[in-house]
Amino acid sequence: MEYTIDAVANKMLVMIIIAAVIIAAAGAVFHREMGAALAFAFGVAMSAGVNAFKVFLLKKAVNTAVGMGTSRAATNHLRVQYFLRYLATAVVLVAAVFIPFVDFFGAVFGIFTLAIASYGLKFFIKDDQAMADVAFAPASMSAEDTIEEMKKIADEHEKTNG
Repeated sequence: MEYTIDAVANKMLVMIIIAAVIIAAAGAVFHREMGAALAFAFGVAMSAGVNAFKVFLLKKAVNTAVGMGTSRAATNHLRVQYFLRYLATAVVLVAAVFIPFVDFFGAVFGIFTLAIASYGLKFFIKDDQAMADVAFAPASMSAEDTIEEMKKIADEHEKTNG
């Protein structure tokens, strides 16, 4: 089966929603009051929504960077997008502190939905080893190395699929 960045992003979005529902349900079990359970669920939902937005930003950044090639502009674009994704996370956490009907710990647990979806994605793409290797490249990999690796995979894919 062939995986495109759009297909991978869509699977991640579904897994983010599933993880958020499971975390919110677990939070409801541990909270004794309905109001506290709802505040926890709002925190999880807010974070999961931002994580869905971050997946969209990541998809857009990868498509743009691959189109730019290995230029310095592509590297800078990836760095800016990386910063914007972290900024979105910070905004959610700060908002959770100041919005009274959102539980901060729900927002913190909701942030983990992206990591859960990323690790869960590995079960869906295990038959396409090259895609799995790029999707789960070490965090220490530089933007230039990531772009080079994506270009190699795109070239190999072109050669094999015509």
